[in-house]
Amino acid sequence: MRDEEKLFASEFDDWTAANMEVALERVCQRLPEGRRDHETRRFIAERIIDAARKGHATLSELTAAGVQGLNQLP
Repeated sequence: MRDEEKLFASEFDDWTAANMEVALERVCQRLPEGRRDHETRRFIAERIIDAARKGHATLSELTAAGVQGLNQLP
């Protein structure tokens, strides 16, 4: 396990981490074919992580944060 993964695993409980993963996948499915790159996924994931750090742990809250990230893409 990489250091980044260890930090992530220790920062969030299993339930929140699982919701974050599902939220990321749901939002990224909305991406146009040409935008499904690592940097775009990372941008959206960062928005989801920020929301989780603020205590928004439900799937709907995390998905909404990801959608907001999707709408902020340059």
